[in-house]
Amino acid sequence: MGFYLIMPNHIHLFCSPQNEEYEIEHWITYWKREFRRHIDNKAPRFQSRGFHHRLRNEENYTEKWEYVRENPVRAGLVKDSDDWPYQGTLNDLDF
Repeated sequence: MGFYLIMPNHIHLFCSPQNEEYEIEHWITYWKREFRRHIDNKAPRFQSRGFHHRLRNEENYTEKWEYVRENPVRAGLVKDSDDWPYQGTLNDLDF
């Protein structure tokens, strides 16, 4: 599955480009712009530098997603990651 999780100053996006040659920085710029557009330019200022990592298999993907899901808990925003309303499923990803 493709997932997203939005934090107050950054977004986690698990995605699978059709073309692996595509530079992830372009995706990051696109999604930041789309997010700002959808919330009427009231978006918080996101971190200026993104971090990306290519996940190679389902096990690695699941491990990283669980780590990301705990982000709001570690930040003290919720007690249980399931309570964080700014997360969801985007689509199925093939490995």
